[in-house]
Amino acid sequence: ECLNVQPALDCDDDNACTDDSCSGGACQNDNNSAGCNDGDACSIDDSCSGGVCVAGDPKDCDDDDICTDDACGADGLCDYTPSNAPGCTSPPTGDNVFCEVSGPAGVEVLCPIQMARATENGPGPAAAQFDVLYDPNDLTVLGMVAETCLPLPPGVPPVCIEVPVPPASLSTGHSVLLNPANYGDWDGFGKVLLANPSDASALLTEAFQTTPGTFSGDTLVMSLKLEINTPIDAGAPSLLTFDNTLGSTADANDLPAVVVNQVIVMGEEDGGETGSEEGGTNGCTPADCDDGNACTTDVCQLDACLYFTIECNDGDNCNGVENCDVDTGCFVEDPPPACDDGDDCNGVETCDNGVCVEGLPVPCDDGDPCTDDGCAGGDCEYTPNDAPGCDVAVEGVVCSLSGSSGETVSCFLQLARASEDSSEPSGIQFNLSWSELAVKIDNFYDAICFDFINSFENCTPGLGFVLAVAGPGAQSLYPSGHTISTVPSDPAQWSSPQGFLMTNVSNPQAILTAAYLDAAGEVVGDSEFVEIRFLLNESVLPGDANGHVIITDVSASNAIPIGINGDVLDGVIIVSDP
Repeated sequence: ECLNVQPALDCDDDNACTDDSCSGGACQNDNNSAGCNDGDACSIDDSCSGGVCVAGDPKDCDDDDICTDDACGADGLCDYTPSNAPGCTSPPTGDNVFCEVSGPAGVEVLCPIQMARATENGPGPAAAQFDVLYDPNDLTVLGMVAETCLPLPPGVPPVCIEVPVPPASLSTGHSVLLNPANYGDWDGFGKVLLANPSDASALLTEAFQTTPGTFSGDTLVMSLKLEINTPIDAGAPSLLTFDNTLGSTADANDLPAVVVNQVIVMGEEDGGETGSEEGGTNGCTPADCDDGNACTTDVCQLDACLYFTIECNDGDNCNGVENCDVDTGCFVEDPPPACDDGDDCNGVETCDNGVCVEGLPVPCDDGDPCTDDGCAGGDCEYTPNDAPGCDVAVEGVVCSLSGSSGETVSCFLQLARASEDSSEPSGIQFNLSWSELAVKIDNFYDAICFDFINSFENCTPGLGFVLAVAGPGAQSLYPSGHTISTVPSDPAQWSSPQGFLMTNVSNPQAILTAAYLDAAGEVVGDSEFVEIRFLLNESVLPGDANGHVIITDVSASNAIPIGINGDVLDGVIIVSDP
């Protein structure tokens, strides 16, 4: 403290990277180079630079065991996960297993038949043959199938169907020949031959092996469809294996084949097309192929030594610049930059190819002239003010629309429970009101993802759409499956006030949203569940009552179903138990 001035000054800026002192009656905070803690348990020897704590060297978790994947966890402890690197113990599935089947009796399953060439520069397979072995007590072969997709306009998910092969050919033009010719005559064994009689140079696949057991390109050639005869436990699956695998080049030269990670890998036997373009040794063993270079993966495959260069640098300098040492292997040559300035309100700073990029400030403008908008700790704060026209509260307002005449604007309805312990809403109805003079309602919309794997926020590009969810032929809400009902059903005939009902007839227990209010009255979870679009008949200024969208007469039900209360609070529909 500066005790020689009145009042006394506290010079401690709570920053371990500055030396705080009082000089001439004023505080002085000088940058230092002291040791510090950057909050990352996986960095050591952190130090101060430029007034901020900079990460030191990454914690060394290398256990010198090639059969483990080494990493540092969030708690700062080293994790060692067993790997399937060449020479390490593999899962007990057998060398030639290409599919493991389990499940209840009567279920149909698909086992992929995959192929690739041994290396990128090796000859590709123009024909192939193999035997399929399985337990006929467990499984019945129904046939081979290949997927054919119909071309559709860009942005529209393709429509794909299964085609039996034979009689159909593969998309590459290859015919599928069987022995026995009828699947009904297969009894634990069947031979398959793939050949293209009209174009002997056509390849079965362009996929190739990049490192042992990993592949670039689409390895799937077709699938084997089976039916489970008797229940099979997942802990002891029924195994399907390949035998007598062999490929052929366009010049009718044999391509020896092995099964690697359930894929038939075909390549020349003399080792002339290895991963590093180095020759091999006939009849090799893993020990024969050890080149003593920690920057290569050495493998004996197809009776040849293959050397695959280990790519240490992932091209992302933001996690450090990696390199490889022939004696010790991969290491971090340059540490990642420290970009976070600790101020959440000016955005999250990111790293782009090793360069720190400023973040975007948190957008806190709610478009409401009746609130003073600010940010604290990364969270937006809206304080009501007494600006002209803001002294009259309107109950039930869920949106305040504004914009120019002819503009389409959106109102996102929000729904939440009064507390975490309140019943989750599975159905809701309400009356919706708007100024028909100033705005015209268009329809209800929802974001729908056809990815079936990711959420809409992470939807694969081209597999997500925003679609109408009310009116004739409309989609249901995604992902809850609720439908929106009203009379009349045609949006062109809706008038204010208009009543709406949202239910899921096929799954009455489905909830609209799991959001709720915490003890401070803040919404926890995703409360937005549907979008309403309006067309502005005239220009509407922010805060103008003509832009108010109002919901009244709210009633809801839970999954039992029992009626629960509904109301509008601060623009959010709140439901609570009676």
